[in-house]
Amino acid sequence: MADEPTKEAIHKVAKQLKEEVWEAILEHNRNQNETTTNEEKKRDWPDHGDVLSDITNSDYTEVLHCPHDRRSADIRQEKKLCPHGVVCCVRIELFPQPSQSSSSSATPAYTGLLRPNNTLEHCIIRMSSGMSPPAEKAGSSLLGRSILLATGDKLRNAKLFPTAAIKVYRGNGVRSGNILLGGCKVGQKEEDYFAHCMCTNVSERIARPLKPFVSKFWTYSDYPLSLGLSDFCSHDEHGVSATATASAANNSSSGSDRENERSSSCPNFPYVLVLSPVHKMSTPHENCGGGNDIVSPDDNGIDSSCKNDGLAPPARKKTGGGTSKKKGGGDNNSAKKSWMRSRLGRKKEETKFKKSFDSFIDDLQSTPVGTPLFDLFACPEPSSVPDPTKLQRIGRVITTSEIVTSDPYDGLFFRHQRKEEDFELRPEWRGAVEMECSPDGGSTKGTVAKLAGWELFEGHIAKEKYINFEKQEVSVSDGVNGSQS
Repeated sequence: MADEPTKEAIHKVAKQLKEEVWEAILEHNRNQNETTTNEEKKRDWPDHGDVLSDITNSDYTEVLHCPHDRRSADIRQEKKLCPHGVVCCVRIELFPQPSQSSSSSATPAYTGLLRPNNTLEHCIIRMSSGMSPPAEKAGSSLLGRSILLATGDKLRNAKLFPTAAIKVYRGNGVRSGNILLGGCKVGQKEEDYFAHCMCTNVSERIARPLKPFVSKFWTYSDYPLSLGLSDFCSHDEHGVSATATASAANNSSSGSDRENERSSSCPNFPYVLVLSPVHKMSTPHENCGGGNDIVSPDDNGIDSSCKNDGLAPPARKKTGGGTSKKKGGGDNNSAKKSWMRSRLGRKKEETKFKKSFDSFIDDLQSTPVGTPLFDLFACPEPSSVPDPTKLQRIGRVITTSEIVTSDPYDGLFFRHQRKEEDFELRPEWRGAVEMECSPDGGSTKGTVAKLAGWELFEGHIAKEKYINFEKQEVSVSDGVNGSQS
């Protein structure tokens, strides 16, 4: 495909471009519902061996260069990685950046689609699992069984491989900005999609048996598990370049402001972006109402939403200072025993109908419009990676539409950017990524290039020492910037 927008796209604004793609996804889903049987609607996930084989044999040139937001129907291919998921429209609220005077080490403001104090209204997010749990289908492939046995407990016990992709539309004929994020390569043991952070860097710690398969990625980039962000920050949502914006700012600035502007090159982009979940999915076991409401216990310590459905034990009646037995009747202990027998019976029924690993796809579709999904964090440069006080909370991601399914054939496409394109604009970063860091307090050591990933940044966020752009009244130098809101 040509790396140029169509003539029609040049005259469209971001809102039009997003609405066209969103309507195409909804139309695809309507057609699928009308033309497929219930059996055909079941989500079919390739096994682990098929995924590895696909990685080995695929050509990834298109994902690095294609400027389009959807593949045309005649060239669509079945996705092996992240085949099923959900998609919705979101807005990204970017907080104002704290005053530069509050810290001598403050970084210049990000540009383009990360410009502070701005709201990006025309965005789409796709949330998926990279693959199904390998243990579920290991028996169907000799290759899958062999790899599974050789890669250790983490992969064998993995329940989910959360990934996310965000597309922000731009006008003036400029292609959309795309960021892709992932968590642990060998999956997580939790079934909750929102259990852990995801980021644009995936650590390069790889089990030896997997190296022959993922080595294919190194034919396209020296940093294949780290994605570039300079394109995302090159133009804003109107298609105005960061260079043009900086020139306008210089013309209206004076003295030190103008000098500060010149000292920062454009576009200005972070080394890594991180999505930290704020949305908590509830299950029938956690919230008997079945929705996303937060429930609190009443005076008896029982969730009010669970009182009358047989899942909660009978409340103890208060009669003065204690309980009493009625003549000829049972006491609270016998009532509790009866409840326990009922609960155990229900547990057996629940075991028969255990939810599948991808039930998050169904659960997410009940998420209300206006739900915050993630906080957005930025690590400004490689040298900032080991330091939790350098991490920046710069915004949040909020739903603006219903959440619908996204199957392997809906054509939705997210362009990947090579990290080398960032390094061309920041040549000093090539050396900086070789500095040592640790994601676990020193037990594991390696370079920034090898170890910067979800685990390290999740640990930083938990320490609550990051710079919080949302709370400008707190000085960065105070080191008390952490509490999330």
